[in-house]
Amino acid sequence: MSVIKRLRHPAAWTIAVLATAFATLIMPSVDAQIPSATPDQLIQEAFRGELVYTQEAGEVQLTLGSDVTRSRLQAPGTLSVGAEYGITAAWQVSVEWQVPAFAYGAALPSTLTAGVKRAWMHLGGSGLDLAGGVDLSFPLAGPARVPSTEVEPFVVLAANPAGGALHLFAGVSFGVQPLPGEGNVEEASGLVWHAGIIARAAQLRFVAELDRERHGEMSLTPGVVWRGSSAFQIGIAAPVGLTDAGNRPQLIAKVTYEFHGND
Repeated sequence: MSVIKRLRHPAAWTIAVLATAFATLIMPSVDAQIPSATPDQLIQEAFRGELVYTQEAGEVQLTLGSDVTRSRLQAPGTLSVGAEYGITAAWQVSVEWQVPAFAYGAALPSTLTAGVKRAWMHLGGSGLDLAGGVDLSFPLAGPARVPSTEVEPFVVLAANPAGGALHLFAGVSFGVQPLPGEGNVEEASGLVWHAGIIARAAQLRFVAELDRERHGEMSLTPGVVWRGSSAFQIGIAAPVGLTDAGNRPQLIAKVTYEFHGND
């Protein structure tokens, strides 16, 4: 399918919006010296969506995750290992390796994702934070019918009301894959959005995320995170499908640890 036809997709305007937002990442900003991680950052990683925060300069964050789908008829669960590194107070790079697990039938390829993110904190002196970036994913092995790469630009907006006891965030992304030989634009690209709220209660964080996947599946993900320290967290969540296509029992677990740049 030609590029012109692909741009006629109803969500194609999103690509232009995200591309414009991401283009500003290379522009200088007076906020560049404002640290991207603040003392009231409630959690280090969300379960499904992208948070606005980046790693501090010289800081490394490691995340081990498991996403288990309890159904033989649906997609398998995955195990993932990810790392994020703060280049400056506002820029970070990341890499994540996802391995299909608990699969039935033919094995699926593992996937490697590399990304870059730029954050602007306290926009115009307000309580709003903004981040934008792009991820590049590709399978490490698998049948030829699997698209070789996927480019996914994203934008996230967040706020911290109630004196930092709450964190609200919402984001949108648009993934674009090379078309398979007999593929179509619906399989090759799609709009994804997510929104969430995080509430603090001592060392616990209660999380609720709402997200829409590229083919229309929607789910609500309630979860709880325990912050053992400023560097360590462990969380568990159970997504609930809100549409027939996305209505499958799941369980997500994540363990995150940060190596601070000044350690």
